[in-house]
Amino acid sequence: MLRFNFLEKKETFVEKLLKPDVILAVLIALALAGGLSWYTGQLKMREIALRQENVRLNRELAKLRKIQQEEKKLVKTREALQKKLQVISALDRKRHVPQYIYFFADRKNVPYGVWLTGLKQSGNNVFIEGGAYNLKLVSAFLKNIEQGLGSVKFRQTSYEEYKSKDTGKTYHYYKFQFNVEMK
Repeated sequence: MLRFNFLEKKETFVEKLLKPDVILAVLIALALAGGLSWYTGQLKMREIALRQENVRLNRELAKLRKIQQEEKKLVKTREALQKKLQVISALDRKRHVPQYIYFFADRKNVPYGVWLTGLKQSGNNVFIEGGAYNLKLVSAFLKNIEQGLGSVKFRQTSYEEYKSKDTGKTYHYYKFQFNVEMK
């Protein structure tokens, strides 16, 4: 059965707006506008964060490039040093260092106050020149040489003076010369 309402009722503008379907449409439109506004705000914040991250990554990339350049320089330096070390090692293997050089390099064999000014080798003999502050040091030095290297043939000792040009002081020392016939 159908019903028809032929009574026309006039509605005011406010009554037309207060209908549930219009209110629902307005609320949906407002919710949609609010959601879109929130979403665009989130996108803008994300864009700002990504730009900051991009700037930070660009700085890190620049640092990385600088480190890579430094690494290349260091690798080239290491390679050059390795080549030099190979040459030095090859030369070191080829040269012969006399055993008596190691004897004089040891501080316990050369007393404090004794210094060498000349050292020559001729066959099995070594000619030694030097100086000392007193004769006791020369005697101790000669004993060490006789025990470590061989027999000593003493040549001469002289009492010398040295005058410093800088300070004007005069220093006295003993200058000695001798041969060692090695064992």
